Amino acid sequence: MNPNAPRPLHSIAVAEIDDSDRTYAIRADCEPPPELVRSIQAVGVLSPPRIESMAGGRYRVISGFRRLKVARLAGIESVDCLVFPPGKESTRFLEAVHENLGTRRFTDLECGEILLKLLESFGRSKNELLQTFLPLLGLKAEPRVLERLLRLARMPSVLKTALENWRSDLVLRAAGWSEPEQRLLESLGRRYRIGHSRQKEVVSLFVELRAARRAAGERAELQTIWEDSGAASVDLDSRIPQPERLERIVRALRMARYPLLSAQLAKAADRKRSLKIPGGLRLDLPRHLEGSRIQFQGSFGSPDELRRLAGELTRISEQAELRELFELL
Repeated sequence: MNPNAPRPLHSIAVAEIDDSDRTYAIRADCEPPPELVRSIQAVGVLSPPRIESMAGGRYRVISGFRRLKVARLAGIESVDCLVFPPGKESTRFLEAVHENLGTRRFTDLECGEILLKLLESFGRSKNELLQTFLPLLGLKAEPRVLERLLRLARMPSVLKTALENWRSDLVLRAAGWSEPEQRLLESLGRRYRIGHSRQKEVVSLFVELRAARRAAGERAELQTIWEDSGAASVDLDSRIPQPERLERIVRALRMARYPLLSAQLAKAADRKRSLKIPGGLRLDLPRHLEGSRIQFQGSFGSPDELRRLAGELTRISEQAELRELFELL
């Protein structure tokens, strides 16, 4: 009989399971996804966690940390579990990895956590990680891939949380920031839906503003930049809809980074308003005024409306504000 084979399902008191023992955990201890919380609150734990018996009638988790955490928070007193006898820790850990691999794809952070634990807790060599475990995780067996994932796993917990909303390459750039600065980054990602290109712009603005302030001998903490740019006051103004608030925050940081460009953009916006462009027509300036052409777009529903729009275009072409717009490009 296989001594490592699980016993039949047993109903185990949640209080007897030590889910703080994370020997076999393959992810950081973060909040469970809302859909898992709703499912367990509605119908209980359907997929049995795998646990290992310990001395004194206690148990530790092999897999199912999040399920058990939600069950505990939901006040569920007992859960059906697959109970395993004590076994070799490295073997149990790999069993947890394989069980999860069969149901989903690991995130970059989870891959890093697995590799770091194999390296530091279970004594596997970097060569083994490269040749055996990176392919097992569906990754290229390349040293740069391994080092990047190990860097992710060694990050502080606040940046691991930030990975839920920020690109991993940008989070790695924040690894050398102070803890309050890292918390600012995590908070922004959690509170605003920031697209990938906008994420890069925000982090780049922070980095460039810090460098400019250091070169000028000024305080360069991101919290100071956040306050002095006006982004903090925008962030606190709950009257502004969230998407517009994010736009204003980025605009404030951009204005602090590029004051001359910001002044030109404001002047261009004023001249554009002065043109009094009618409905049915749209005027688009080049991004950041980098270019030599202004684009007009229009739509019409009849020949008469087209003639009206053509008349408006003639009027606009004769205005001094249009010539000033071209001078700003």
